Amino acid sequence: MKKYLVIIVWMFISSLTHACTLSEKGILEAYQKKLSERHQGQLLDFSQLELACKSWPARKGISILVSPYVSTVAQHDDQRFLGLAIILVDDVTGGRMSEFDDFPVSTVDAISPRTVDIDTAAYKVTSKDLAFGLRIKQQNSSGVNPFGEEMLNLYVPDGTGIRNILAGLFTSGYSGEGGEQCVFEGDNSTAFISILKTESNKFYDLKVRQEVTSQVSRASPNGCIESLRKKTTKSYILTFKNKKYEIPSQLKSLSLDK
Repeated sequence: MKKYLVIIVWMFISSLTHACTLSEKGILEAYQKKLSERHQGQLLDFSQLELACKSWPARKGISILVSPYVSTVAQHDDQRFLGLAIILVDDVTGGRMSEFDDFPVSTVDAISPRTVDIDTAAYKVTSKDLAFGLRIKQQNSSGVNPFGEEMLNLYVPDGTGIRNILAGLFTSGYSGEGGEQCVFEGDNSTAFISILKTESNKFYDLKVRQEVTSQVSRASPNGCIESLRKKTTKSYILTFKNKKYEIPSQLKSLSLDK
């Protein structure tokens, strides 16, 4: 059967993002306290990453609030993990509609999270369900061998809870190896997501087209010369199984070793 694109989703964060209001911060702080009591034996740090708040244009009157945190787990040799405290709020009453403690999202080590952005593109994943996304940007601190990536998680409201239906999809990034005198080789990758009309377990299939560009830099008498080595494009179909979209290894975030 021929597949038709329903909508193409590009990595664009809409201008409706806003700084968290005092009331939204209060809601998140109350949930932070609740999570600290729940995570016994763990040290939760809510200060490493900024809060994120955003109106949900497709769901009028609802805002998405996110408090990223890093948890140090003693029973795992003090390994650190990223967690996301997520709340949906009624804009009129200010009441909490749904909440979710997504933990662990990823490991935190040489590659560490830097920002979390709320993505309200039209992720219509079923005939009735509309998902929202969280984009986690992370990178290392190496100037010689730099690495950075953005991964996407998708969530759908489920009564007073929220379900994670896509975890750790690599959507963009860069990596490379360098040396002295402009010597550098690296790759840049970008993923484009399409929602198809074909279904798997009542969820629309996702098509991910990944473009990878390889570049090389060399020293010359006239300075650094950068050149494009090659550009490759591959496509993948993500199907829904066991309550989540299955992600091929080529599209998984490197921080998902948990």
